[in-house]
Amino acid sequence: MKILVGGAGSGSGKTTFIRLILKTFPKRFTVMKISVSEKYPCEKVTDKNVLNTSGKDTYYFLHGGAKQVLWIKGDRECVGRLLKKEVPQVRGDLIIEGNSAIYFVKPDISFFVFKCGEEIEKESAVYFKNRANYLVENIKETVKPYIYKNVLRISILKEFECPSAAVRDILGNLLQFT
Repeated sequence: MKILVGGAGSGSGKTTFIRLILKTFPKRFTVMKISVSEKYPCEKVTDKNVLNTSGKDTYYFLHGGAKQVLWIKGDRECVGRLLKKEVPQVRGDLIIEGNSAIYFVKPDISFFVFKCGEEIEKESAVYFKNRANYLVENIKETVKPYIYKNVLRISILKEFECPSAAVRDILGNLLQFT
């Protein structure tokens, strides 16, 4: 299964949402972090010393239950080329974090994470949101998570800290896991 997770921007909850999935289904997923920028060299990073940098998304994935973590970075053309090469080589279930992946990968399911009232300015975020299977509204207050049509309303951080049976059921149903 290929899962894409994108979002409105930095701090929207993408990484914590992925960590919640990893916590709910440990050692099931390989996670690819996508970083698109002209300032990055074109590369796939697998070096654990680099991935294990405290405070980085890759660190949280490594320590959060991922089977394997990869970091794909570079300009958009490079990232597309690397994704087309690397995604088919992953055995088993895969989560890709990054809006730009939607241009290059056909997911089995996609989640767009946002906070209520958050402005969506990046072109890739708007494009992803309009194509996502599910919109994940990350709210601050504690509520019982629920899904209505294609919107999952959840307090991602609170659920990550103390996952509820409701979240396990919802994610299990959406991802077709038991």
